[in-house]
Amino acid sequence: MIKAGNLKEYEELIKSVKMVPSYVSDICEKFILSLCLVLSIAEGRMQSEDMPPELREKIRNVCGQKPIFVLVITQSKADWVCHIQDALNLSLRKFEKTNHIKVIVLTAEQAKSKGLVHTFTPMPVS
Repeated sequence: MIKAGNLKEYEELIKSVKMVPSYVSDICEKFILSLCLVLSIAEGRMQSEDMPPELREKIRNVCGQKPIFVLVITQSKADWVCHIQDALNLSLRKFEKTNHIKVIVLTAEQAKSKGLVHTFTPMPVS
């Protein structure tokens, strides 16, 4: 498992991810950095006073949890989802095994039906 602040393990993992299309490696890097950020907050190495108290408490109690990375693709065809999920799983295989993570890729419609995202009307820019 990658510990927060372990630069050598992070660099090795990112090198292994770089052999795939750039958009897949970009997504993988964002997943890994997100997990490192959560671990840093959980370990108390990063300040979290700006967060809502309920979120801060959930992050501090992250030990023993299995992370799930969810990617919502807003402009895609349904058949792209399985290919992108396969590419992410392949790129993160070593990371998945050591950290017991799960990767899920959804279309916007699937995410809405599961209640993960809500539609909103953007404010006009003046």
